[in-house]
Amino acid sequence: MVASDAGENRRLELKPLKSTLIEAIAYDRDSRRLTVYFMDGHVGQFLHVPEGVVLGLELAASPGSFYVSEIRDKYERA
Repeated sequence: MVASDAGENRRLELKPLKSTLIEAIAYDRDSRRLTVYFMDGHVGQFLHVPEGVVLGLELAASPGSFYVSEIRDKYERA
């Protein structure tokens, strides 16, 4: 799966997650922008997210819980 980054006009790889909250994520290492695709169809974009945080989200036993505690209210939304 791929997602387009309209602002940068490039394609990013979508990574599906095993979660009841999050369907998939896409991360742009250059801009450190994390895009989160939720199961309900909502899409959230977060700025200045370190790669280590994204890796933590990918590896979390519960990606939804990790998102709520480590990303949702800690990073600026685009």
